[in-house]
Amino acid sequence: MKRADQKPSPWCTAAQIASLATLALVGSGLAAQAACPANAPGLAVTAEPVTLSPERLDGVSIAGAWVLTAPDPRFGGFSGLLVEPGAEGLAVTAVTDRGALMTALYDPIETGCPLSAVSLETLTEEGSALTGDARDAEALARYGDALLIAFERDHRIAVARGTALEVDAWRDPEFEALPFNGGIEALAATPEGIEPADTVIAIGEEADSAGFPFFVLRDRIDGAERPREARLRLPPPHSVTGADIGSDGRLYLVRRHFDPSVGVSILVEAFRRSPVSGATGADAGSSLPIAADARQLALFGPRSGIDNMEAIAAWVDADGAVHLTLISDDNFNPLQRTLLLDLVLEE
Repeated sequence: MKRADQKPSPWCTAAQIASLATLALVGSGLAAQAACPANAPGLAVTAEPVTLSPERLDGVSIAGAWVLTAPDPRFGGFSGLLVEPGAEGLAVTAVTDRGALMTALYDPIETGCPLSAVSLETLTEEGSALTGDARDAEALARYGDALLIAFERDHRIAVARGTALEVDAWRDPEFEALPFNGGIEALAATPEGIEPADTVIAIGEEADSAGFPFFVLRDRIDGAERPREARLRLPPPHSVTGADIGSDGRLYLVRRHFDPSVGVSILVEAFRRSPVSGATGADAGSSLPIAADARQLALFGPRSGIDNMEAIAAWVDADGAVHLTLISDDNFNPLQRTLLLDLVLEE
């Protein structure tokens, strides 16, 4: 993710302000803002349903879209997302690039507000809150009873139980070779029953001449073994910002392209065949290329009402339909929004 504290923010250009004004009209509310019920003390989240106008939908439809706001200064910058079944219903977990972890219950059928029981807590390591470059969390995956969180700037994949990070993070020279502000942007783990089992993939944000950095982590998450590296070949110009592996075994990606003169566009893709198995044959430190075999499910252009979508989570509803839930990173910029989007596969 590129942010204003690294270079002048393109979101603040005059052209972008004009584009966002048009975007705000396109994404005008379907209903007034509604307070999300039963939030944690001090965290008053509100949700405003909005209408989006995608350029293309193929095999998916929009089930709901909401702009979320909260007065807590930690609310925003969401870059990693999980949606999982829990004892009380669907549970949402999200990380921010300022080192916070949000949890909530999720009901996309609720038109007023899809979230309840919202809480936001700061990630810690050895009892202290993460600070500076160490807190820039960009991706999230479930691995057993733990969370895996990828960080850029201080490139690593950490194991978290609750909000506490374990001391030994997964670091690798290949991670360190990634750009300072363009590291691992996507994490995904194979769900139970999906082969290859106990496998985590990590994808870098920006492609080089060979493709996007694509790391496969298998069997162990303590960093004792080096990841297997490949290159994922995808057509330009969109970068990778989020990934998940569904219970159907397919890899789902969200990708973003930003043009300062026009605005942001977002792609949502599904791989017909997962590239995970193709990468497991690579030796540690190799650069095996993986050909893209992706179907474009959705394209949102600069005037669609979309925002800076950085995370995607695949889940299955009670009727067996596959949903893809996405959330945006507002960069803590008043010109951007926290947009929550729910897509449902029609096939």
